[in-house]
Amino acid sequence: MPAVTHIFRILIAKLQLDFICRLKSERAIVEALSKLPSTVFQIYDDILGGLIQKYPDDVEDIGRILRWLVGSMVPLTLNQLAEAISIRPQDRYLDRSGIATDVLDLATCCGALVTVHDQGSLQSGPSSITSDQKTLITLSHASVEEYLKSGKMRPDLAERFPMDELLIDREIMNTCLQYIMFQDFTSPISISVCVSPQSYWHF
Repeated sequence: MPAVTHIFRILIAKLQLDFICRLKSERAIVEALSKLPSTVFQIYDDILGGLIQKYPDDVEDIGRILRWLVGSMVPLTLNQLAEAISIRPQDRYLDRSGIATDVLDLATCCGALVTVHDQGSLQSGPSSITSDQKTLITLSHASVEEYLKSGKMRPDLAERFPMDELLIDREIMNTCLQYIMFQDFTSPISISVCVSPQSYWHF
């Protein structure tokens, strides 16, 4: 058996088990077993559909999170992502009241599609995090990005979660340009840079 095929079978089995383990009754489990999806993309369709049902008020943010994770050139910390998705087109400064009070909620509302990592180790799987600033959030597997960019998402989901690459690039570019134009940055700021345990440079 080719190694890639074996890996995908393991991934499908894991996602199926994760789905079954979340069910709360024997009847629900029996019904689910009779119609478990057999491909990774079908499983991701089911996961996204489940997120819409579980977090109906967060659908827009879920879409923005996934687009940032698909389009970002570098891994993002949870704090960076929280700031990015808090920005609205009319904002002229960074409105901190719009930033998630618990940044780990951003990962929770995306379910099995994302994973958080310790920035130092980048070990997969949820970490015991003591500093949100050092917590990275990524798509949980390369196949998630492939699914989101494939154009094969279920039509009703594709309408709720547009993932056109040009759209993603434009959204991220506009947000970054808007961010650096914020009035927060019109005045000089003082930055302390530690160059040795005994000395600091101030800019």
